[in-house]
Amino acid sequence: MPSIKINNKSNTFPVPYAFADKYMPSANAVYVKVYIYALRLSFDTGYEITIESIASKLNILESDVINAFEYWKQVGIVDFKKTKLGYEIEFLSCTDAENTADKKAHATPKYAAKDVTRCIQENDDMKNMYQIAQGILNRPLSTTEITTLYSMYDWLGLPREVVLMILEHCAQIGKTNMRYIEKVAVSWSEKGIDTLDKAKAHLRAAKEFNLVKTKIKNIFQIKDRNFTETELKYISKWINDMSVDLDMIKKAYDVTVTNTQKLSYPYMTSVLQSILDGTFDKPKSKQAKGGFLNYTERKDLDENDLNMIKKRREYIAKGEA
Repeated sequence: MPSIKINNKSNTFPVPYAFADKYMPSANAVYVKVYIYALRLSFDTGYEITIESIASKLNILESDVINAFEYWKQVGIVDFKKTKLGYEIEFLSCTDAENTADKKAHATPKYAAKDVTRCIQENDDMKNMYQIAQGILNRPLSTTEITTLYSMYDWLGLPREVVLMILEHCAQIGKTNMRYIEKVAVSWSEKGIDTLDKAKAHLRAAKEFNLVKTKIKNIFQIKDRNFTETELKYISKWINDMSVDLDMIKKAYDVTVTNTQKLSYPYMTSVLQSILDGTFDKPKSKQAKGGFLNYTERKDLDENDLNMIKKRREYIAKGEA
């Protein structure tokens, strides 16, 4: 088994403050364990360290150890490379690295097929998950698909029941391609949807939002296209952030089209805000030339007042003012 040569330049143990404050909160828990344990070992000279020994000590897969070091390398706080004798790891200063530890910025970790197979054989829950997954997707799973599902469980940290709910949701909408399913899983993980209750609430909210979108399309008289991403952001803001109802949206739409002769989302947003603030009023009366209000639209003037204003405007028109 190849050994690992580790150099330590962090000059500290316990763990650096910057690691705990900046990097640890956004990282996979397994990756944190590997970092801390390897950092601890870096202070033990004359102790042979291998990928296998770290995996055995932490009760994880060997591929998890390698993926962890690859992750910290991309983040910028570890230099990890393969050599003729095995691997070389160098701990770098956490304070000098930029915090790029974002799952969205990294590809799915690489898992050895033998490790995944062994994990399934040793874990009844995992074995059951794959059996149910094949039933949901109505097909046998390829080795690649099995590994992708395992990454949702291991890398993203989603419980078995949440992974299965993602599969059920995607199957119901006819999206059974594993790449699409993986994107949904990553999205749920980033949103913190990591329990069955959260998953149910998310799907319920999504269903309600889809119904609202259909009704808003009818209000806007949109029949031949779907909403764009920009439009959906505005609609989401109205519904989720501003908590407006369909009647208010209908009113704001009518005002917007009347005043701008088009569907303007920023204008509609300002109208909706004025309705919420209680400052929404009817359009102000137009002013006539010479600074006079359009007196024919005034409801508070009697006949004498109207005649006087009429004569005054006639004087202005003749230049006799």
